[in-house]
This record gives sequence, structure tokens and C-alpha cells, in this order.
Amino acid sequence: MSDNLNSSAVTELQSIFSNRANNYDQRLNDFKQLQDEVLAEHLPRVKKRERNIFLAKVAASVLVIGFIALKFV
Repeated sequence: MSDNLNSSAVTELQSIFSNRANNYDQRLNDFKQLQDEVLAEHLPRVKKRERNIFLAKVAASVLVIGFIALKFV
């Protein structure tokens, strides 16, 4: 009887573990899919902002150098 009880307990625990593993895999797949969607949607925006910031830095540098050149030359 003890072996039968242990066997059913082990089977029940295996079932619980299997269900949790399946739920984890499903959540992981959903997360990866969501991550891919976010990257596809927001990556062009991020690159555009980085380009605009770079251009602003270049323009500021050119203005400073131009001001110094006109003021002291």
C-alpha cells in the first residue's frame, strides 16, 4: 500500500511539474514574440532619435568652432 501511495504521489508531482513547465514555456514564447514585435516597431524610432542627437551635436560643434573662428581671427 505504501508503494502504491508513493507511486501515485510521484505521478501527481510529475503531472504538476509538467504543467508548470508547459506554462513556463508558453510564457517564454509569448515574451520572445512580444520582444520581437517591440524591436520591430521601436528600433527605427530609436535609430532616428540617435541620428537626430548626433546631428545636433555636430551642428553645435560647428557653431562653436565658427564663433571662435569669427571672433578671434
